[in-house]
Amino acid sequence: MSFSDLLIRWVIMATLTIASGLWHGQKLNGLLFGGAFLAASIVVGIAALYPLTKLPGLPGIGVTWLRNFVSMYVLIAVLTKFPQRRRIITSVTYATLLAISKLLW
Repeated sequence: MSFSDLLIRWVIMATLTIASGLWHGQKLNGLLFGGAFLAASIVVGIAALYPLTKLPGLPGIGVTWLRNFVSMYVLIAVLTKFPQRRRIITSVTYATLLAISKLLW
C-alpha cells in the first residue's frame, strides 16, 4: 500500500473513533484523541501487513487470520462497549470463519 492510502485509512479511522467516542458520551479531550490516534495506528499497521498475506501456505493464512482478528477486535473495542471476553470471542469467530472460507474457495 502506498503512503497516501495508509494516511487516508488513518484519518478515517481516527475520525470514526472520535465520532464514536462522542456518540457514547465521552468528552472531547486528550484521552479521546490519544485513543483515536492509537486505534488508527493499530488499524493502519495491520493494513500495512497486507503483502504478507500473499505468502504461500500456513504463514500467509496465519498473517491473514491475525490481521482479521486484530482489526475486528479494535473496531469492536472502539465502536461498542462489549466486555473483553465478548470482543475476543467475536474476533476469533470472525477471523476463523474468514480463514476457513479462504481455504475452501
